[in-house]
Order: sequence, then structure tokens, then C-alpha cells
Amino acid sequence: MIEVLGLIDLVYGAGFIQGQMAIVALLIAIGTAAGCFLIPFNAALQSESDPARLGKTIAAQNFVDNLAMLLAGGLVFAANRAAIGPSGIFLFLAAFVALAVTALKAPAQRVKSESGPLDPEI
Repeated sequence: MIEVLGLIDLVYGAGFIQGQMAIVALLIAIGTAAGCFLIPFNAALQSESDPARLGKTIAAQNFVDNLAMLLAGGLVFAANRAAIGPSGIFLFLAAFVALAVTALKAPAQRVKSESGPLDPEI
């Protein structure tokens, strides 16, 4: 997906193409790239879930997805009202995602290191 965003900047910003249809085509490419990532990710999450709790797993996943979209939309709106440009908004959202991933990953690493090795012979 980052490659597609870079392609937008290269192609549109350098003046190789002009007009709204090129942007629409590139945004469709971004959506396609995101779908190529999210659909297998969601399928893996559902296949690893307990079959008895699959409905709750899907509901929780959809709730978190929609909450994240609303939060990102609110952040973009607030940044736009604060007169931050598109590049600044993109960098802010990228930093926010990096912090969220770090916060979600850190507890898993801490628990793993406290429990010691899984194989007692190691």
C-alpha cells in the first residue's frame, strides 16, 4: 500500500498525468492493495478462533475496525481544521498506527519473556 501512495506522489506530483480520473484509478488501486492484505488477515483470524465463539470474534473484529475508522476520520478532521497539510496528516496517521502497533505488541513480548522458554529442555 505504501508503494501505491508513493506512486501517487510520483505520477501525479511530477505532472505525468493530470485530472481526477487518474486519482480515482490510483485510489482504486489502494483499495485493491488493502483488500489483498485484509481479506487473508480476516480469514486467518476467523480460522484460528474457537468455532463456538466465532460470531463474537467477528463482531468484536468489526467493532474495532469501525471504531478505528471513526477515530482516524476524527483525527483527519481535527488536523484539517488545525491547518495541517496532507503530508503532515499522513505522517501523523502513520505515527499513530506505529504507536498503536507498538502498544499492542509490547504486552505480548513482556508476558513471553516472564514465562520463560516453553520447552523445559532448553
